[in-house]
Amino acid sequence: MNISNFCTYIVMIEMLSTCLCAKAQNRKENIKQSRRIMRHAIDSLADIRHNSANRKERVNADMGVVRKMTDNLLDIFQKTKTDTNFVSRPDKPLTVKLKNDVSGNMIRINTVSAEGNKVDYLLSNNLRETVGITANYRGLSATLSINPKKLMGKTSDKEYIINYYNNKYGIDLSYGDIHNFYGGAPHANRSNQVRYDEARLRNLQTNVYYVFNNRKFSYPAVFTNSYIQRKSSGSIIAAASLYSGKLSGMDRISEDMGSTLTLSDITMMHASLGAGYAYNYVPNKRWLFHLSTQISVLLKKRYMLSYTDMDGERHDERMKSKFANIFNVGRVGMTYFKNDLFFSLTSVVQLSNVGDTDQYSITNVKWKARLSAGKRF
Repeated sequence: MNISNFCTYIVMIEMLSTCLCAKAQNRKENIKQSRRIMRHAIDSLADIRHNSANRKERVNADMGVVRKMTDNLLDIFQKTKTDTNFVSRPDKPLTVKLKNDVSGNMIRINTVSAEGNKVDYLLSNNLRETVGITANYRGLSATLSINPKKLMGKTSDKEYIINYYNNKYGIDLSYGDIHNFYGGAPHANRSNQVRYDEARLRNLQTNVYYVFNNRKFSYPAVFTNSYIQRKSSGSIIAAASLYSGKLSGMDRISEDMGSTLTLSDITMMHASLGAGYAYNYVPNKRWLFHLSTQISVLLKKRYMLSYTDMDGERHDERMKSKFANIFNVGRVGMTYFKNDLFFSLTSVVQLSNVGDTDQYSITNVKWKARLSAGKRF
């Protein structure tokens, strides 16, 4: 080997050594860089967790402030004090329940035919059914309900109901726009009844009650489940109501009834005042049963009959009535409890009777039943 070749080998070895050293140095730098990135990612994740925990604490603190303000506001409006041996608040203030409501209207008409015979005719509409969910916080509730038939376009009926129940007093406010009635003999099957698409009932109704024994008896324990009835108790109830409604599209109904009057509209208004009794029966910790009735006398009533006589002239005549016209509200209910779960079935029936059965009288029945299942949180 000559000197020039040896020198060339030496240079090549030095270059290879330099490259290997550079690669090793780069590998160390890459490892350091990777470690720095990992540390940065870990620090960032820790910051995120810390910020999330702080955010959760802030949200919980804000919710606590809102809940305290709500409790203070409710304390102002819910000053009724109860005997906690009989009635108390649930340990958990929030109640969520699923519900299924079914309701209906019936109007029974008694009159005299052209031949002098008594006529008994019953008008009823298709049942209205809704499903929904209710959230109740210490008696303050919000409900979302849907009518499956209405969503499918099978009914045009409308009904809006507002209820407020506490241990001392309560209010029922309802508005209805009901169509598609069926008519016939009171005991006739639906297949034998006549459908009256032109008939329409629009009504507005308000019921108010006051509970005298409000320390030991609770309506909300049955109907909103915002209280717990721990022992059986009852109370005398004072009640008042106001009703206004109009039944239109009666022409064909009057013809089918054979009435001496060809009615087109019936305008109804009455105000009543009365009293009743309510009782909650608690046989054990699992069950609660309720029964109540309120009977009121119509102090003010104005029922107008719009009809066409034999000569084709239209008249508006006030319907004659007896003093003993009444308005009655009945309520029944039962609830089964299992820890924080409960299952409830309740029903409210409203009945009014106005007129003179020897000439013309109207019995109006409105009812509603509810099946619900809920849980307290």
